[in-house]
Amino acid sequence: MFERAGGAMAALMAGHDWAATPLGPPSGWPPSLKTLVGVMLASTQPMFMAWGPGQVWLYNDAFVPILGRKHPAALGQPALQVWGEAREALQPLFDRVFSGEAVHMEDFSLMLDRHGRLEEAHFAFSYTPARDEQGEVAGLFGACIETTRQVLADRRQAAAQERQRRLFQQAPGFIAILHGPQHIFEFVNDAYTRLVGHRDLIGRSVRDAFPDVAGQGFFELLDQVYATGRRYIAAQVPVRFRGADAVPDEHYLDFIYEPILDETGRVEGIFVEGHDVTEACQAQAELRANERRQALLVELDDRFRDLSEPADLSFAAAELLGRSLGVSRAGYGTIDPVAETVVIERDWNAPGIRSLAGVLHLRDYGSYIEDLKRGETVVFADAEQDPRTQANAAALKAISAQSVVNMPVTEQRGLVALLYLNHAAPRTWSTEELGFIRQVAERTRTAVARRRAEKDLLALTASLERQVAERTAERDRVWQNSRDLLVVVGADGILRAVNPAWTAILGHEPHEVVGRSFLEFVWPEDAVRTQGGLDEAAHDSDLTDFENRYRHRDGTPRWISWHTAAEGELVFAYGRDVTAQKAQARALQQAEEALRQSQKLEAMGQLTGGVAHDFNNLLAVVSNNLYLHRRLSPACHDSPQLAAIARATETGARLTRQLLAFARRQAIRPEAILLQRELPELREVLQATLGGQVEMRLEVAPDTPALKADRSELELAIINLAMNSRDAMPEGGVLSIRVRPVAGAATDGPGLIAIEVADTGHGIAPELLSRVFEPFFTTKEPGRGTGLGLSQVYGFASQAGGRLEIASEPGVSTTVTLLLPATGEAVAAPPAARTGHAARLQASILLVEDNPEVGTTTRELLEAAGCAVLHLGNGEQARAHLLSPQGRGVDLVLSDLVMPGPVSGVALARWVGESRPGLPVLLATGYSREMAVATEQGYTVLQKPVTPQALIDAVRTALRR
Repeated sequence: MFERAGGAMAALMAGHDWAATPLGPPSGWPPSLKTLVGVMLASTQPMFMAWGPGQVWLYNDAFVPILGRKHPAALGQPALQVWGEAREALQPLFDRVFSGEAVHMEDFSLMLDRHGRLEEAHFAFSYTPARDEQGEVAGLFGACIETTRQVLADRRQAAAQERQRRLFQQAPGFIAILHGPQHIFEFVNDAYTRLVGHRDLIGRSVRDAFPDVAGQGFFELLDQVYATGRRYIAAQVPVRFRGADAVPDEHYLDFIYEPILDETGRVEGIFVEGHDVTEACQAQAELRANERRQALLVELDDRFRDLSEPADLSFAAAELLGRSLGVSRAGYGTIDPVAETVVIERDWNAPGIRSLAGVLHLRDYGSYIEDLKRGETVVFADAEQDPRTQANAAALKAISAQSVVNMPVTEQRGLVALLYLNHAAPRTWSTEELGFIRQVAERTRTAVARRRAEKDLLALTASLERQVAERTAERDRVWQNSRDLLVVVGADGILRAVNPAWTAILGHEPHEVVGRSFLEFVWPEDAVRTQGGLDEAAHDSDLTDFENRYRHRDGTPRWISWHTAAEGELVFAYGRDVTAQKAQARALQQAEEALRQSQKLEAMGQLTGGVAHDFNNLLAVVSNNLYLHRRLSPACHDSPQLAAIARATETGARLTRQLLAFARRQAIRPEAILLQRELPELREVLQATLGGQVEMRLEVAPDTPALKADRSELELAIINLAMNSRDAMPEGGVLSIRVRPVAGAATDGPGLIAIEVADTGHGIAPELLSRVFEPFFTTKEPGRGTGLGLSQVYGFASQAGGRLEIASEPGVSTTVTLLLPATGEAVAAPPAARTGHAARLQASILLVEDNPEVGTTTRELLEAAGCAVLHLGNGEQARAHLLSPQGRGVDLVLSDLVMPGPVSGVALARWVGESRPGLPVLLATGYSREMAVATEQGYTVLQKPVTPQALIDAVRTALRR
């Protein structure tokens, strides 16, 4: 069997150990197997077999390349073991064949390991059931062709075609592919879709898709290219599309029509490719239009040189505009803004259009006279649509002016003339056209003004002999008596003449000025700008309200506002001294800034006061509990932890006092203080605090009267200022405190006392001075201060009826001046020190406090001092209790100032005064707007957090009254 077949596989199979396989020796193989093996080995097509229950794998020479490195080991192995990596795909097919079903596949894809790695493989094959002599399916007989190369090549070609399609789709130029003689769209890219307005194109003919392009020659060009097979190239071809709103959209295109040929060379379609060059064409057109407009302006200037009458100049401008812009009418007229009329001497009119020469009342044609008076150009495309002219559209149409441009001509005195263009039909005016009209209007105004000035000059010259004496005298009087500066200066900057006012305003005698350059007298920083102003004035551009600074003889600047007029090489100018007005304006600006800063600080004060209120309640709880803990546990009295809590509580209380001082909401007890007595004692404390590097100097004027302020707040303010000065002198320096009465202080009382605290430190930058009174703002490095020192002093000064001022020179010094009201009241003697221990209190106290924790600790504190305390949460409960029988035994009411409900602390105190005369009332608060009201009405207000001893002393004092 194997010998007859021949070939490498026949020899290999002949030498194979078949006895080791389920098939056994070839001599025992059934005839059906031998026959099929013979057919397989004789075939030149790749064939294979899987035989028997073990599905033993057999194959021919043509199948060897398909096996790759699996050959020759695959021979005689179970088929699905040979193709183990593809078992999941092949098992169902084998099952179908061994069940008697033939299987055929045109393109079957597998992942096979034939060369040491999994790789994609494709096959066309047929699996045929092979039956034995009993007619049972004994094996699978297969024939196949590997199509991997063809499939992968087709795939690469499809990918390349897809990449080419994407490139076409994303190309910056527009691309389309047309098929057949009807030019059916097969493909369009994004640029083509954008160009034509996102139309539905695929499958439609160009004539069907673009009915709006008919008659523009494009369809005929496509027919020609299709018929002749010759490409067509075009550049800057205009095309007009009609959009969804029926408005024509014009583009300019560079494009090529390239015939597409089939295998026989016949034209089967057209490749369209091009670029939208509309912007470039429009730019070129605008350049040409601009060149044409410039040429027209040159032509206008040439015509102006040959004309002398203003009416002829106006007509020349109107005619040039009318002809070049193709309007119905163009003219130039003088305006009377009061009478609201325009006088037209002569106008240009297109054939069939009548002249408007004469007087026209502008109100007869709409309300746009108001725009002209404001110097605004009036443009409307259709009188029937513009709201300013709708009511007068018929009158405008009657004079062929349904579309209008009115260009106002203004001078120093306002609206003087009008350059107008009328068109009998609606018309849209482009920006370029309006710009050209404006240029012509400006040149016409200048030319007309010059001609009129020349005529006036000729008229003046003709009568000069009669008027010279009179005019000379008048001029001399004006020249000599004018309070403003009068100047004649050449274009070269040399002063030809100045009037005597130079001496009064700038301190220079006229003979010291004439013959010298004006730059010798101009303030140096204004020299360049002033030279530019002279150059502008010398070229017939009159200056109005041109301001600069001149140097007075004493070296100080003076602000001058100039007006000029030029004749030939000379500039005539008069200047007014506006130094005082500018100083007033600066003063007003500074006052406004000061007001804004004051409002800002006031708002911050309200915020910080509210924060301090809640913080004081917390501190009251801590302070009272600390006092009770020490009282009830004497062994812990010297505990360092309790001492730290006490220090922190004192620091927090001092911080809230600073916040309330800035907010001007702390409870103050003003008294007469004599600084000659107080400051020497305070000096010792300050010197010890400042350290040895700072030299402290104290000067108190002997005639300084007493001032009225809260003693503790005054000491705190001076200490804060001294600490700030010390921090500004890290290397040491001099701290000076000077006290003096303020001379001529604007006050109805005894006057003000100035306390100046000055240092020799690094100073404060000017841009930061306005912020130093803000809370938490500091110029110190992080960790050095809270930023509340100056804000506390600011609030204290304001609440005491004074003010705080600061001046600083960076790198040299800073001086803070605290101004407080003086008083004629007698100064009290220093209080005697308290000795001994106070007796325990024996009183019934009604405590009214809405904060439960503050109320609890205060009640416990007073009970520890010997009092019987009833704690209620609001004023209404307190009033009800005092009216009850149990309330008759109350000896004192201690109430919070701010409580929920309609009855505040002040209201409760008033009610007690009316209902229970003689019953003492103490009020307490951490912050309240009613604090000042309560103090003014004579109530004692305790500032939270109240130290336990201070609270007990206040209760004892109130009970004695």
